Amino acid sequence: LSNGFLLVALSSWFWAQLIKTVIHAIVTKKIDFTRLVGDGGMPSGHSATVSSLATAAAIVYGPGSFQFAIAFIFAIVVCKDAMGVRLEHPQHLIDCIQYHNPNGRGEFLPAAEYSFATQVPSIDSSGGRGTLGVYSFCMCPGGFVVPAASNADQVVVNGMSPSSRGSKWANSGMVVEFSTSLAGDDDYVRQNPLCMMDIQQGLENAAFKAAGCTQKAPSQRMVDFIEDRTSSSLPATSYSPGLTPCDMRSVLPSFASHALSFAFQTFGRYAHGFLTNEAILIGTETRTSSPIRITREPDTLESTSLSGLFPCGEGAGYAGGIVSAAVDGIRCASSCLELFFSNLM
Repeated sequence: LSNGFLLVALSSWFWAQLIKTVIHAIVTKKIDFTRLVGDGGMPSGHSATVSSLATAAAIVYGPGSFQFAIAFIFAIVVCKDAMGVRLEHPQHLIDCIQYHNPNGRGEFLPAAEYSFATQVPSIDSSGGRGTLGVYSFCMCPGGFVVPAASNADQVVVNGMSPSSRGSKWANSGMVVEFSTSLAGDDDYVRQNPLCMMDIQQGLENAAFKAAGCTQKAPSQRMVDFIEDRTSSSLPATSYSPGLTPCDMRSVLPSFASHALSFAFQTFGRYAHGFLTNEAILIGTETRTSSPIRITREPDTLESTSLSGLFPCGEGAGYAGGIVSAAVDGIRCASSCLELFFSNLM
């Protein structure tokens, strides 16, 4: 108990958990002692622990020290992420479904969009039963599927729509919620705060290999995927590098394949004609959001570990798209200005 840094971190955790338990008792009119050691809720025991440790390291060793760098890294939170595929339909088919008209949208109506979400049964790595969210993401009417890899040995896809919404295709991300409870190796998860990034990159590399180590993307017709057979042919696509017929179940983790298959059948019941072999899965869609989060104060948005740093947007784990990233940027800019002007007073 002579380690002052350890005492600082543990005492911060203890007081945060105690305060959390008291708040819970006041709100619920019931004392729950499991809150003393449980996660979730505010104040955050994790944030209190890592921020106090990083602060102590900065005071004693200075912010340029490796001790502070290590403490700061521990302030990174492993987040839930999502993974899946781009699902591409003929735009005319989506128009027919959404406008309930066999002739499509006609001359004056815009290219139709859709949004789907559902919960599917799941089993995590410890055998626990629960549900996983499956949802459409960044739906692009009259758009294109585009390559989005950051390294040569990855295949990553995304979607975009030109302002005219004028292409022959509609596409959307179809992704499955993913957290460390599905990773399988608990020791690996505990020892590596960047484990979700490793898992993400492994999936992107698997897609690269499945497509013949090129920027062509692995692909499979929608009904063929559900019925677990490789497509003998693929329709025309907006993805310009091209497609390679592939068993997408060999690329995706088993929990994701099961969840997507279940969800596609559900969405097909929501919208008659949506589940069709005219649609294709294109892999992989893995960058819907950041797999890590750099912790920040909920009120000032300033880092819990480094004064003057404002973790912001998708890369820091606080947004999941263009609009949400822009809104978070405005909030962080306002907080940064408040800090700047308060220091001038």
